[in-house]
Amino acid sequence: MAEKRRVASVDCARALSMLYIIGIHHMQSFVRPGTVIDALANHAAPALCAFTAISALFIGRKRFEKPGDIISFYKSRLVRAYPLFLLGCLSLFVVSLAVGKYFSGVRQLLLTLTGLVMILGPTPKTMWYMSMLLLFWLLTPLFCWKRRRGAGDMLLRFIGLVLLLAAFRGAALLGARVDSRLYGYAAVYFGTLILADKLKVDDALRVASPVIAAAVIALLSLSPARGWLPAYPREVALGVAGAVLILTAGKLCARVRPLSTALAWISYGSMAAYLFHRQWLGLCYYLLGPFGLPLAALLMAVLMVGAYWVQCFYDRKVVPRLRF
Repeated sequence: MAEKRRVASVDCARALSMLYIIGIHHMQSFVRPGTVIDALANHAAPALCAFTAISALFIGRKRFEKPGDIISFYKSRLVRAYPLFLLGCLSLFVVSLAVGKYFSGVRQLLLTLTGLVMILGPTPKTMWYMSMLLLFWLLTPLFCWKRRRGAGDMLLRFIGLVLLLAAFRGAALLGARVDSRLYGYAAVYFGTLILADKLKVDDALRVASPVIAAAVIALLSLSPARGWLPAYPREVALGVAGAVLILTAGKLCARVRPLSTALAWISYGSMAAYLFHRQWLGLCYYLLGPFGLPLAALLMAVLMVGAYWVQCFYDRKVVPRLRF
């Protein structure tokens, strides 16, 4: 039963993250002015950090003891996510041919599909995040290979993370168009990956001090006094603080059965919702103009239902045919 509660809480946090990203952060591009609160809509880092940490938390518990484990991991990622990612990118590229809003050309599309756009830039809207995860998945076995217990092993892996961040920085100094967001999300993903088999989310969230600290940092980052902190460290701090708060909210939501069930349902279709929401909302915006709050809520509900069934169809009909 404890295991079910743990999974339910993480599912709830994942769903809350996706609802925040699509329903508040990205929705501001489609709604009438004043429909969403700018102070919230302009900050995606908390939800994306939570989403990134959740992804790393489960992947980091996989065992990589022989080359076959690495091949199996790459196959699972390829089958689980890449076809939908490919379809999402291609559909947005077609939209870009008409409105010129998301992809600047074939080069940017190809770099996005390989994960290299985060290093060689410029990054496209929305799809940059999935492209970044693709890059992280490619590097994951380096941080999970033959994991051993002990502080020494963990220290070596954190040294590897520092070297990776230094490599990104070195590439930028040599002229590569490294996206500045890569540093913070790499720290969150690979840091969680290293700690995954030792990290118990429920135990961490049971401690009050991290939550209080997260709330204070978040309030400072959102306040008019946010200039006290430099932009990049502030955004990273906000992201980590927000992730703690979202995971805490997910744990609380998991205790309410109807709400937990609904959020688990949304969580299941979250990847499809993320990959195709701009296409859906953009089409409705083109036909109907800027949304008011009731219409925005209705379109969000339709999107979540559609995303759930897209994911169901993909898992039941497409994935079995892609197994190799």
